[in-house]
Amino acid sequence: MDSSLAAGKVRASSQRVARLYLESAYAFRPERTRIALEREIQNVESGLAALRNFTPTDDKARRDLRRALESMTQFWSDLKPVVTRRYAANSTQMVYDVSEQMYIYSSKVTFLFEDVANSEAGYMVDVSGRLQSMSERISKAAIYGIATRRPSATVDFIAWKKEYLDSYAEIAGSPLNDDYQRRSLDLGKTMWSLFDDILTSATSRFDATRILDISKCADGMWDIAQSSQATYVAAFKQGAGGKLIARNTGSAS
Repeated sequence: MDSSLAAGKVRASSQRVARLYLESAYAFRPERTRIALEREIQNVESGLAALRNFTPTDDKARRDLRRALESMTQFWSDLKPVVTRRYAANSTQMVYDVSEQMYIYSSKVTFLFEDVANSEAGYMVDVSGRLQSMSERISKAAIYGIATRRPSATVDFIAWKKEYLDSYAEIAGSPLNDDYQRRSLDLGKTMWSLFDDILTSATSRFDATRILDISKCADGMWDIAQSSQATYVAAFKQGAGGKLIARNTGSAS
């Protein structure tokens, strides 16, 4: 479970680092953005450190983890010096591209642990982490598209919306949810509708004045996904949801 959480932390925080860095160009809330960015940089660092200390027993998993970690470490060594400095317009493309590579390789690592302990709670820990990273990835793509005035960038988050909504549906239907969690997820549905409307309006018009609204929604959805993950981690530790629920994997993507 610790390794799964570490991989998920790198996946989510690398996207939030990029989103906050791109947001910082507009100085809507500079002090809050700076503090949040510093925190997520530390989260990536601690996640990578935890993964370096993990050694899978399976030979193939060990090789896959080592290769992914080598790539993530290299990409992070390129990205970190940039995002720890003041925003520079000529870094926009690099931050977007390298954070995408961080997402790809950290996702490969989470797949190694997705069904940790073959439990429903373990699986839902990863799904909630996927939700957390995807809301940030969508926000990052939207801000990048507005900043660069490139309509092609919005193609990314159009595809990612489906992944977000599919993950949200899985979480909303989990038998591990308590009443508090269900109310929080209901709020999340309303927030998503607002977020989607803002994204559509802002990206179609390259409206930089909506970037703060995009980021505020991303913050709210991050908190909801984080709360969900805490619920499933607690269930895992308590031994609840021990049996992995069979899922239909033959549906169209």
